[in-house]
Amino acid sequence: MLKKWGVTLLIVALVAGCSSKTDTVKEETKNEEPKVEEKVEETKVEQVKEEPKVSSVEDEKEKRKKYVDNIIIIMDKTAMANDIIQKLLNQAESNPALFGDSKWKDAIINGYKAIGNDYDTLKTYPQQYIPDAYKQHHETLIKSYEVMMDSGTKILQAVNETNSDKMKEGLELRHKSKGLFDKYGNDLASVPDPK
Repeated sequence: MLKKWGVTLLIVALVAGCSSKTDTVKEETKNEEPKVEEKVEETKVEQVKEEPKVSSVEDEKEKRKKYVDNIIIIMDKTAMANDIIQKLLNQAESNPALFGDSKWKDAIINGYKAIGNDYDTLKTYPQQYIPDAYKQHHETLIKSYEVMMDSGTKILQAVNETNSDKMKEGLELRHKSKGLFDKYGNDLASVPDPK
């Protein structure tokens, strides 16, 4: 983007330099009408030179704001589903008989389905709406959801098979996913404002 602006500014400088030389030639011929046209063109060039820079910075800020607002909405829904899953896991930890309860299991499945819907939304988030400075971090966010979904698979396998090793794996994946969510948030916050 900056490279395009640099080339545009170079062309503008060349045009401005050339037009000042042609002004001298036209003054010698004493033709007044073309001078008026020259000034109009120069004004237009100055507008093109200054306005897009401000506009592109404002556009980038707006694009970032919209992206962050959308991600917050998605992550808030994920957090609610994740809180429900965590409460269910805590209940089962203190009352292992819940692992055999179909309502408890259905609640876990529904929680992971909700997270899966958010994951699908993020995977299909239109690339043109992701600010360039955030694209790499968006991949971290997708990875965190992927790990979260893997944790759900392991936890449900553990419940179905009464396998404590898979439950441990699932809980470790939940912890890893949280670390990736935190990394995403920190990385996003570290991106400098556009100038």
